[in-house]
This record gives sequence, C-alpha cells and structure tokens, in this order.
Amino acid sequence: MAILKTKKPKGSVTTKRRRSRRAVQKPAREWKIGTLSRLVEFAYDTRSDVPELASQFGGLIGKTVPRIGIVVPRDWLDPAITRSWLDTLHWGQDEAKAAIERAAQKQPWKLEMSRLLAFAPGLTWQAIGASGFWETLPTDDYLKSGWLLAIKEILHFNQGWRIRRCAEPNCNAVLVGRTTSRYCDRHSTSAEKSRRFRERNAKTLTPEQKKKRRRRYYENYLRKHKGEAVTAAARRQRTKPTGQQRGR
Repeated sequence: MAILKTKKPKGSVTTKRRRSRRAVQKPAREWKIGTLSRLVEFAYDTRSDVPELASQFGGLIGKTVPRIGIVVPRDWLDPAITRSWLDTLHWGQDEAKAAIERAAQKQPWKLEMSRLLAFAPGLTWQAIGASGFWETLPTDDYLKSGWLLAIKEILHFNQGWRIRRCAEPNCNAVLVGRTTSRYCDRHSTSAEKSRRFRERNAKTLTPEQKKKRRRRYYENYLRKHKGEAVTAAARRQRTKPTGQQRGR
C-alpha cells in the first residue's frame, strides 16, 4: 500500500510571536518614570487647590502602597475637612521635597521604623513568600505613614540618577531624566541651546575663527538649498579681489 506524502500548505502553521524583553520592560520603565515625575510635581506644586493636591496625594499612595487605602473626600464644602487635609498635604509636600533634594544630591533617604510606628502604631508587614504588603488600621495619622512608605517605594525607581538638578547656573529646578538630559524644560529649548552655544564659542574662538565658521555654515546652507553651482559662484565671489585690494 503506497503512502502519499503531501506538503503542508503555506500559512497552515501559525506560531505566536514572542515579545522581546525590551518590549516587555518598556511599559514598566515608563510607569516608573511617570511615577517619579508625579512625585516631583506634587512636591513643588504651588498652584493646585486642595482637592487636586489630595487627588495626587491619594493616587501616589494607592499605586505604590495599595493595602493602605486612601479615601479622598468628594465634598469639600466643610471647612474643617479642607483645613485638616491642607495641613496633611503641606506636611506631605515637605517630606517629599526633603527626599527629592537628597536624591538630587545622590544621597540616600532613610525611613526610620520609629516614624512609621509614631503615625500608625498598628502597622504590620504581612509576608507572602518572598514578598508581602504593609497593613494598618485606620487612625488619625495613618495617611502620613502611608505617604512615607509611598516615598520609600517611589525612590526605588530613581535608580540613583534619574532625579537630578538642572545644570544651568542659578537654576534650582529638579527634573526626572529619561536618558542623559541635564536641563529642565525651561533651559532645554532651542533658544537656550543656541545661547549656551554662543557663550561657549565666545570663550574659546578667536574673531578670525568665528568668521571662518560663519562662512562655512553659509556655504553649507547654499550647497543644501541652492546647489553646488551657486556655492561655487559664491566661493569665487569671495576670493575675487576688491577695488581697494587692486589699488594696492
């Protein structure tokens, strides 16, 4: 009995495309950078009102210490609620600034267990295998313990170098760098880059060197936009002796 061998039609075998390691790590990296940026924005925010600051405060705690639930009030008509939250938010901004300043100076920020227990005496660590979570009973100051834990978790995303101070002299801005950026949003514009470029040239180049550089840039512009023939004509016009030179 003969056995007929048939070829499998093309496209009959499907394989699931494997995601690269870089593709898997990119969303996590962006989330960490975004969380660091939100911490810095909250620490130096002086324009937002109390409800917006409370939303940022509760969001950062909820994303990093989810077991310590923060309930942000929806009704801010009661002045007593607004005052109590305002005091807590100002305290939280001061704590975040202190931690960020140390991170910008590449110094460690240590969280003492005694501070946590002072705000939340019933704070406990529930271990689950190699990981776990913090858990506490709602008290008057349990928000503060949750905020300190949130700062500690968020600073793990810093990796020792993302939080940095702007390299521009007399600028105290703090930024979260994605790569090797050294300037804040204000000093990373094209105008600021041009200004720094001119200042460097003024210190390092002689007037003759500046003249030659300007001429080279001009000829490159002509070559790119006008063509080689126009560039050659401009070069000949430059080398042609003037009337004053002929009279000599």
